[in-house]
Amino acid sequence: MSRRLTTLLRHDFRMEKSYGIFAAYGFIIAIYVAILYLAADRIPAWVVAVIIYTDPTVLGFFFLGGMMMLEKSENVRQALAMTPVSAREYILSKFLTLTLVALIAVALLGWLSGKANMVLLLVSVIPASLFFVSIGVLVARRMKTVTGYLIGSIPIIVPLVAPMFLVLIDPFPIGLNLIPTTAQFWLMLVAMGTFTATLAQIGFALMISVLSALTAFWLACRDLAQEFGTK
Repeated sequence: MSRRLTTLLRHDFRMEKSYGIFAAYGFIIAIYVAILYLAADRIPAWVVAVIIYTDPTVLGFFFLGGMMMLEKSENVRQALAMTPVSAREYILSKFLTLTLVALIAVALLGWLSGKANMVLLLVSVIPASLFFVSIGVLVARRMKTVTGYLIGSIPIIVPLVAPMFLVLIDPFPIGLNLIPTTAQFWLMLVAMGTFTATLAQIGFALMISVLSALTAFWLACRDLAQEFGTK
C-alpha cells in the first residue's frame, strides 16, 4: 500500500466521522440489529438478505455521493487534484473505508440471523461495494449539491437495483446472473441459505459480480481522471 493511499485512508476515516456518516450508518444498523435480535426466528432469510444488500448500496452509493458533494462544496477534491493523488487512489480509499464498515455491519447481521454462510456472505459484499462506490463516483461527478445528488440519483439507482428482484422467479433461471445486481443479491441469498447452488453456479455469479465491479471501477477512474489528471 502506497504512502499516499495510507494518508488518504486516514483522511477519509476522519472525514467520514466528522460528516456524521459513521453515526448515521450506526443508527441504521442499530435498528436492524434490534429487529433481528428480537425477531430473528420469525424473519425469513431472504428478508435478512435484503437488509444486508442495502449495506453496500447505501454506503457505497448514497453516503459516498453525499460525501463527495460535501468535499466539493469545501473544495477538498480540488485541493487533492493539485497533489500527486490519482483518481484510482481517491476511489480506492473511499472503497476501502466504506467497505470495512459494511463488512463489520454485515458480519454482525449475518451472525445475528444464525443462518448465514459467513465466508460467502462477506466475500459477496466486497465486489458489490466496489460496484456501488464506482457508480456513486460516476453520478456524483455530475451533480452539484447533496440534495441534487439524493434526488437526481433516484432515477439511476432504482433501475440499477431493480433486477435484484428477478431472483424471486421460481424456478430461477441461473442465466439471469449475467445481470450484476441480480448476481450480487443471488449470492447473498445463497449465503443466507435461501437457495441451494453448486460451486459452479456460485463461481459464475461471483465472476459476474467481480467483473462488473472492476468495469465500474475502471469507468469511474477514467471519468474522475478528467478532474485529477493522469498520474
